[in-house]
Amino acid sequence: MMGLIALDISKAYDTTWRPRIVKILSNIICKGNLFNFIQNFLTDRTFQVKCNGKLSKIYSQKNGVPQGSTLSVSLFLLAINDIPLVIQPPVMCTLFADDFNIFCRGINTNRTINYLQNAITALQDWSLVSGFSFSVEKSQCTFFTNKRNVVNTTIYMNNIPIPIKNSIKILGILFDSRNTWIPHLKTIRKDSLLRMNTLKCLAHRSWGSHSSSLLQIYKALILSKLEYNSFLFIKAKATALKMFDTIHNTGLRLVTGAFRSSPIPSVLNTAGVAPLDIRRVHSSILLATRRTQNNLKVMNQINDTLKDIPFSHLDVIKNETIQTAPWLLNIPINRELSKYSKNDTAPIIYKQHLRSIISGFHDFTEIYTDGSKTENGVGAAVVIQDHVSMLRLPNFCSIYTAEATAVSFALDLIKTNHIHKAVILSDSLSTLRSIENIYNPNEISRKIQNQIYNLTHTGYSITLLWIPSHNQIQGNERADQKARQAITSTDAIRLNHFTLHDAKLITSIINNNIWLRAWKQGTSKLNEIKNTIHTWPSPPDFTRKMETSVNRIRIGHTSLTHQYLMKKEDPPLCASCGTPLSIKHIITECLAYETERREAGISSILSEALHPDNIRQIIIFINKSNLINSI
Repeated sequence: MMGLIALDISKAYDTTWRPRIVKILSNIICKGNLFNFIQNFLTDRTFQVKCNGKLSKIYSQKNGVPQGSTLSVSLFLLAINDIPLVIQPPVMCTLFADDFNIFCRGINTNRTINYLQNAITALQDWSLVSGFSFSVEKSQCTFFTNKRNVVNTTIYMNNIPIPIKNSIKILGILFDSRNTWIPHLKTIRKDSLLRMNTLKCLAHRSWGSHSSSLLQIYKALILSKLEYNSFLFIKAKATALKMFDTIHNTGLRLVTGAFRSSPIPSVLNTAGVAPLDIRRVHSSILLATRRTQNNLKVMNQINDTLKDIPFSHLDVIKNETIQTAPWLLNIPINRELSKYSKNDTAPIIYKQHLRSIISGFHDFTEIYTDGSKTENGVGAAVVIQDHVSMLRLPNFCSIYTAEATAVSFALDLIKTNHIHKAVILSDSLSTLRSIENIYNPNEISRKIQNQIYNLTHTGYSITLLWIPSHNQIQGNERADQKARQAITSTDAIRLNHFTLHDAKLITSIINNNIWLRAWKQGTSKLNEIKNTIHTWPSPPDFTRKMETSVNRIRIGHTSLTHQYLMKKEDPPLCASCGTPLSIKHIITECLAYETERREAGISSILSEALHPDNIRQIIIFINKSNLINSI
């Protein structure tokens, strides 16, 4: 059993005790202009109330931090930040701004409740010295257990029982005591249906917005709601998750303007949005990668998902803490050669300028690095005079990862071989620019920055120099050759690491392949003309009516051919040919439209006729045939 209590702090911002903030700040800043500024900011604050154009008299505000100020959140967090110190194991807590929760897990129900009661008592004592107060009526308690009858579960605060609920909302997620996720899914479904009304207003078939705009609105208003923390309920029952699938399918049907009877896979394919189960797997894998990157434990509900991905046994490059303040970080990078255009500069000119630059590093060791990516894999190389290090990376790594890994490995060799003066020559301008980014670097750039910082502060002199590729620079040509050899060489050092960006790319590829395999197994009318999941673009000058007509024709379900399903009638027959009426018959076969088909230049092969390159001819055809209002 696990007991969880969500505590409500009464008027948290308005009751923050200012002397407490000043006292905490004095222990951090001690004194100075910044401390005096914040102290003056908090003292002698007043307010007035305006009603019917008249101001009240001035009132003094004794407590609280100013609402709306940029400093208020930070000052409030200073005042409340020590509340976790009150909680003692086995009770644990979470704090997000003023949302504070405590929880305890145990086999023995009575013991678990006693631990929670002791924690509540400690929090009461803390409230007396901190100035904050808890609202017992607004606080909630719930117990997660599969036991049918749990007795004596009442927990008191200030001799008042904390209300016990079957579900509790934390940061927008509704946790129910049985862990079924059904209350949460129903709540999100209800809210999403209300948001769907906005989409309905904008998705009229005749004058609605363009599908690209509608898709952005759908993703922002509804899909973001459906996918928020979806990794938590990825293991919920399939019947429960279908509540979200219905919302997803309805939203994309509005976006594309598809007819009501259109097959769901065809609607999703037309919109270019994967099914929710595939998207949930995608977000779960990326979450697991991010948590691993930050040395955090991966949740149990995601572990099963990770078994089928190709990098589950590899290591994501960890996020490192910067070794010094960013503005104190000195990264010597020479990009002087980049000012010359590669198209207008001969190799001999580059070599002359390079010799001129290198002459300033006459006692430095030259180290050449390069990376290579082919269909067979990814490799990198580091060349130090006669010594060559070849590196083999996972096949899904980007060329940037290979180039940056080569620079990082070169720095390791500098430290190992005690090369106190070195210039690293790389032909990857993007790598050097990312290393220069001291305020928002990616994980591998941060690692390189820390390597350079640690080396330079122990007496090493390191400079990074950009050189153009494929310009007959001997060291660079050799590094490029060895990087390509590393892909297939058995002598290459295998590095089983990758970046978060690499994980995003390979995860997208894997999930798209899963979706593509499922799509190719389908038998819908759209499957007959389209064997890809990529969106077929719609011309930007197409009206909403033209766009929805094209989508319906491609899907094969239109008002003309499938209205009988809504009216529960027999399938219609072609008035001219007497055959079953279908889009294929109308576009390529019907004798009644032979003239219009010839004038519009419609191909007799349906897949060619409905291809994006020929879609304007389809619009001409349905206009000449007076079918556009029947689609």
